[in-house]
Amino acid sequence: MQKETADFGNDPAGPGDGGNCFSGAMVRDMMRDIVFLNVHRKYLDYIPSYGGFLGIYILSAWVNANGYTGQGFAGTLHQGRIIVDNLCLRKQVEILGLYCDYANVTENIWLTRYVKERYGIPVILGGPQATSLGEDFLRQSGCDAIAFYEGELTVMELLNYFLDGADSLEEIKGIAYLDEDGVFHKNPLRGVIRNLDAIPFIDEDCYLIPRQDWSEISIITGRGCPFRCAFCHEGAGAKAVRYRSVDNVLQEIELCLKKMPPEQKRRILFTDDTFTLKPDRVKEICAGLKELRKTYSFFWFCEAHAGMLRRCPEMIRDLAEAGCSRIQLGIEAGTADVLKAYRKNITPDDIREVVARCRDAGIPQLFGNIIVGGALFSGEVFEEDLKFGEEILILGQGVLELGVVSYWPLPETELTRNAASYGIRIADPDFITTVDDFPQTENAEFDVWGINACVQRMRRKFNEVMVNMLRNRMIPEERMRQWIDSCGFTDLVSGYWQEALKAAPEVYAWYHLRADNEVITSDELSEPFESSRPIRVIGLNSYAEYQGPDRTMVLGHELTDRERDTLVLCTGRITAGEIAAEVNRRYPEDPGDGKPRPSVREIILKLEKLFLVAFARE
Repeated sequence: MQKETADFGNDPAGPGDGGNCFSGAMVRDMMRDIVFLNVHRKYLDYIPSYGGFLGIYILSAWVNANGYTGQGFAGTLHQGRIIVDNLCLRKQVEILGLYCDYANVTENIWLTRYVKERYGIPVILGGPQATSLGEDFLRQSGCDAIAFYEGELTVMELLNYFLDGADSLEEIKGIAYLDEDGVFHKNPLRGVIRNLDAIPFIDEDCYLIPRQDWSEISIITGRGCPFRCAFCHEGAGAKAVRYRSVDNVLQEIELCLKKMPPEQKRRILFTDDTFTLKPDRVKEICAGLKELRKTYSFFWFCEAHAGMLRRCPEMIRDLAEAGCSRIQLGIEAGTADVLKAYRKNITPDDIREVVARCRDAGIPQLFGNIIVGGALFSGEVFEEDLKFGEEILILGQGVLELGVVSYWPLPETELTRNAASYGIRIADPDFITTVDDFPQTENAEFDVWGINACVQRMRRKFNEVMVNMLRNRMIPEERMRQWIDSCGFTDLVSGYWQEALKAAPEVYAWYHLRADNEVITSDELSEPFESSRPIRVIGLNSYAEYQGPDRTMVLGHELTDRERDTLVLCTGRITAGEIAAEVNRRYPEDPGDGKPRPSVREIILKLEKLFLVAFARE
């Protein structure tokens, strides 16, 4: 296979190119039978990380191993259109395969029309949202075929048909199409692949643009799901669970690790929902990862079902001992009735126990979501979820972070099919009004704006809880030191806790100075207190606000004049004894009015407790 590259970025790309910000993209200069595209518009100045969306690259690996050439690209719609223009103008692609999820249906309609009108090559489409598409989509887009569920075998037969004239569309299982007379057909579904070890590994030949970042790899160890969660697309189309062999999984990981530069912080993401379904298999994978960690340095993450961890707590120990850095838990709700409606097969107590066990086992990070506007949602449910979220955040002692999402009515799920029986109405079944930033459901108590307000309030509350935990020293210092080193944030602090630390700058500054070994605590003083050198950790010109006699506000703390002047003198340039002498000169400890004042020592210790002062290390 050819390895030459061509810079397509500055080439004339046909009508409507208008200011190409995709210049410099090095695309392999070669002929391919099919290119798979996973493209979304760049909404909200944000593009999700596509590293974990493996479908298009797995399909590329499959066709490459079976007599055809295929490559994948994930990025923005604008980038995808530029790539399509250049490939088609050079006649370097025969077929396009598009990935469709709930967020890019309209993008795929537009891109398919664009390709069909300008270049006339076949376009096929698959992905999780494909199962909800049918005749209307085919007529709107001009798409040649929609493929449902697992695509490897279906794609091969479509390639055989479009490229080699084999068989006919009516004989290909698992597709929908319009025949030559415009009649809609939906063929019987195809069976699943049983031997997942037969699927080849993703390699560089699967990428349309050579990868620039080799710091992260995603791995799927199995397919299918035995659970029937009412909100989940995977549960709606539940199929038999099939696993890759452990040897096959570990072999792929080691091949990737060998290619990844050792100086990079390497991450492995296990993205399958049922990673923790079989405890013995988890134990075997963990043993293999422990061996790999003797040779390679890497972090790794997985998803887990809280019910399985609750029933088999030894898995938590295995994950921790193998160096698991982050577990994503399906939490979803804090009330038993809602969890039951979602068919989660867990209780709030199960979630509490799993959070505590993971915390105690040394798992650095847990992540879970609370769904707002889903099954049985009401003001009462919202308050219970709010209380539960606060409880488990405190229980986690910095290990857990909670996201807040509005309910997504994914295709074919029980909640989507029978929304009214769960007390909700789908206000936007076509996802026209959302780019992950606005609700699509409402109920008798809340319209979409009410649901939106609930999301905002819950997010603010959880952030407030986290900031209060930081300021009240509810996070163990060992964990704080794992989060913050002399260079700033480490990989062991999650995004929401980073945001909380930014909202508590004195806490971050205090621990950052500790990580630098510049300061110590009062408990660590080896000299008399009077000889120590207190030093403030934040800038007064940024955070101190004088509001009149005996009232200065510093990061929400109201200081008296004696406390304020004590803080001003805490620069490390004079000792605590000298500070006391000066403050007492200005404000006597006992002014003779019968109201004794706290000593300067007590003031300095109070300021230390508030993370405003530490002690210089000599």
